[in-house]
Amino acid sequence: MNEVIVYDEKHEELYRWFSASEYVSKAKFNQDGNKLFVNSMVAKNGSITTVQYMLNIEKVDPEHRVEVNDFIAIDFEYFNDFIRMIGDRDIIDVNFNGEIINKMSFENKKLEKYEFSGKNIVVALANDSNSFYSQIKVLDIKLKEVTAFDYNNNIDDIAFDNKQVVCLTDDNLTIYNLKGEKTDEKIFDNKVGKIQIIGNNIVGINKNHVDKIDN
Repeated sequence: MNEVIVYDEKHEELYRWFSASEYVSKAKFNQDGNKLFVNSMVAKNGSITTVQYMLNIEKVDPEHRVEVNDFIAIDFEYFNDFIRMIGDRDIIDVNFNGEIINKMSFENKKLEKYEFSGKNIVVALANDSNSFYSQIKVLDIKLKEVTAFDYNNNIDDIAFDNKQVVCLTDDNLTIYNLKGEKTDEKIFDNKVGKIQIIGNNIVGINKNHVDKIDN
């Protein structure tokens, strides 16, 4: 797939963008809905290059095009002066000149889950040999470690709101503060696959239902 098409609420086409050489893997709008951020990849010299575009849906040409060689971005967030990219081996912050300004390596661990919260991020990392162990790390705007703690269970999802980290295993929630201290445990009435912190509630989502727990 190397094309992005934007439709309005009447399913009429508003905008179309095409790349002749790159494979588009993900696209996101900004909050105002006028900028479209596109993550794409292309093979170069035997490795994968990630190419990020910032598009204005009212203009033809991209406002920014950023390349990162030998990096596969599986997700990203745009900020005013940099792009945060999550890869299979590390997280990097890249300015609009394509220069890496911050980096956090997974150090031979496997990325299991992650969650953005503003310019902070939480990640759950596991050893390949032990799927029932995760190290939870909260990282700040510079990708410096705020806190780290062990979670000795398989992890189905993780949620984060700059005050607390919530880990989901089956229908069980374990809540930690930013010191890595366990503060509470809760149980959903039904098994859920995805959790979000919305206001004072923790919301559990599955394809057939939504559960809510007061936090």
